[in-house]
Parts: sequence; structure tokens; C-alpha cells
Amino acid sequence: TTYEGATILTGVKDGKGGVTEPVEAPEGWKGLRPAMPKELQALVDRNRPKGLSGGFSLCGEGPGGVNFQSLAVAFSSIEGNYNSVGAYTSGGRGLGRYQYMTYRADVREIIRQKPGGEAFLDKADRGGAISSAEVDQFFPAADQDSLFRTDQTRNIEQAISEGFSGSRIIERAGQIHFGGPSAPIDGNWSDTHGRLTLKTYGEELAESYRLAETQAESESQCKTGGLIAGKSIEDAIAYEQADFQDFDAYRPYRNGYHAGIDFDSRFGAGEGGEVVSLVGGEVTDVYSIATNRTTGEGSMSVVLTSTDSEGREITQIYTHLSESSVNSAVQVGTFVSSGQSLGAVGGEDSVSRGAHLDYKVKVDGVYVDPDEFMQAVIDGGGTLTTIDVRTGVKGTTQIGAVQ
Repeated sequence: TTYEGATILTGVKDGKGGVTEPVEAPEGWKGLRPAMPKELQALVDRNRPKGLSGGFSLCGEGPGGVNFQSLAVAFSSIEGNYNSVGAYTSGGRGLGRYQYMTYRADVREIIRQKPGGEAFLDKADRGGAISSAEVDQFFPAADQDSLFRTDQTRNIEQAISEGFSGSRIIERAGQIHFGGPSAPIDGNWSDTHGRLTLKTYGEELAESYRLAETQAESESQCKTGGLIAGKSIEDAIAYEQADFQDFDAYRPYRNGYHAGIDFDSRFGAGEGGEVVSLVGGEVTDVYSIATNRTTGEGSMSVVLTSTDSEGREITQIYTHLSESSVNSAVQVGTFVSSGQSLGAVGGEDSVSRGAHLDYKVKVDGVYVDPDEFMQAVIDGGGTLTTIDVRTGVKGTTQIGAVQ
């Protein structure tokens, strides 16, 4: 039996789980590939497996100024994708983008919370075959990223406490990930594949991290999902709305409470500002709520539906978008990713004063504070304030990791 905290080799270094490495087609052939018909693309989107892209839980920096997104990209270059399955070794399998082993206590706790999780762990313990679909089901991307942030914070702090700085922090964090917290510094230990030692694993990780930082891969994901194009989720949280724009503002003309947040021109959400999805989901409704006071064009709401890591339904409502822009961007049934365009802010309409974006969020049908929701997206879950739109009575609810 291998216990948490023991000196071990964690993960399978090819990250492929035994699958065949694809062969790159000759360059000249790529231009001959026909475009996918829209109907077929829609079918692919509807059946696309979840967990193939990361969430906002990796945005920001950790100890020592380490960029979590870039670090995740670097680990993925060694380990694999979100639904990778490693070979059976030492009583478990490496799962996902970071090849966290199924015998780890923290991994087991996450998986146990899923329906059927105990049976899945039993199969993994016995060396049974694990499919990519099962990884998506029992250890989805959002859970992987949430654990990664916590685990790597601990590893980075250990590296700093050992006296490392600069790129050597990355090297040492990689060694700890590969060999456990007791792994000897720059050791020659290797895994069953023998491709990398502790030392060379750290060096390869540091080089991949440097390339990820140079290519700004970490910036791209964090900067595209802040409700307005070019804004980050952190920007959206930092936005200071007026009292009447706030979540719990009373609207006497509606005999109820706002239950959302208004973003105006100070945030880039004036007329024509491009609205992008905070987190991905399916467009489940598009409807008109008013008309533009000047042009008569429809003023629209776009509704996105998704789930958190615990299966709770997340509903995002983006309101006061111009009808023409929405029609050009999405339709009911479209699956969008974080940062994807939903349309543009319309002009002042018949139920508002001044062009703006109204952003609301529901969890299992109950309105929650959008600011707290956005922070929970970054944190990988948390407690949210709820509100009854008629009475203003507040409560709380929980949310898991959201992609």
C-alpha cells in the first residue's frame, strides 16, 4: 500500500494512457480538407465531451509570482489532456491533465462525491480499464484544475522554503509533483517508463513554463471571459457599480429586487460593446425584453445553461443586447465556450435608462450574487448569497467548480 506523503513517482510521463501517437499529415494535404458542414458541426458540438478545456480556477498567480495557467500548460505538455488515462502502477492510475494518481486521498475524496464514484475507485484500485469518458465523469476538468491550484500552491511554497527562486521554483515544484514531497532535490530517480528523472522532469517543466509565458497562453483564457471583450473575470469583479446597479437594489417600479449587476460604459459596456460569455454553456433561450427607444430594434436576453462539478444547474442571463448582433452570434442550441461572443450591447431601450449589460445568475433556479459567483468560478467553488426577487430575503447556497 502506498500512503499519502510517501516518496513515490506520481504519474505516467507520456500522459497518453497507452494510446497511439497520431501522425502529422503532410502540410500540403491540410489545405485539401473540406470545411465541415454547419449541420454536422452542430451535431459535433452537442456531443462534444466535457472537460477538454480549463476553467477560471487557474487564473492569477501563486506564491513567488508563478502563473497557474502557464504552469498548467507546462504540466500538460508532459502529462497529457484532461481525459488522459495513465498505465496501472503502484495500485492506481494517473488521471487527467496532471496525471493525479487514484490512490491519493484528495483525488479519492473528489471522486467519492460523484454517483458511482466508489465503484470507479474500486475498479481503478484493481487495475481495471478506465475510459476517457469515465475520467470526464468522475474527475472532470474543473475538479482537476481546482486540485491542481491547491496542490501546486503547496509544492511551490515547499520549493520557496527550500531556498529556490526564479525558474528553479518551477523545477523543484515539478520534482515534487513527480516524486512526492520527500523527493531528493535534482535526484536521478525515474518512473517505470524511464524517460525522465526527477532532475530532467523539473528542467523540462521549467522550459515549457517559459514557453507558455512567452506565448501568453495563460493570458488568453483569463482575459476573454470577463463579460465584455478584452476584460478579465477579475476586471468584472473589481468593477464598482452604483447602488442602483447592484444585486440587492430595490426596483420600486418593478415591485422587486434587481438580482443582477449592471455594467455600463465605464466597463466598456456602452452601446456596441461586445458581450462575451463568462463561462461556457448551451444557449437555451433567446428572447426580446424591450425595443430600442430610437430604432425600434429588439433588445434581447441570451440565456446560457450549464452545470457545476456537483451537477447543480447554472443559468446565466445576459440582457439588453441588440437583436441583430445576437442573431449574428448565437442561436438556441448553440454551445459556447468562455469568452465567446454572444452579441453586443444595444442602445437605451424601453425598460432601461442608458445602454448597459445586465448580468444575472441562477443556481438551481435561485438568483445568486453575480460578484460572488464570479469569485467562486476563480476559486473552484464556494458559498453564494441568494435573494428572493419579490421579498428581498437573502439566504445562501453552495456551488462547486465551474468551467
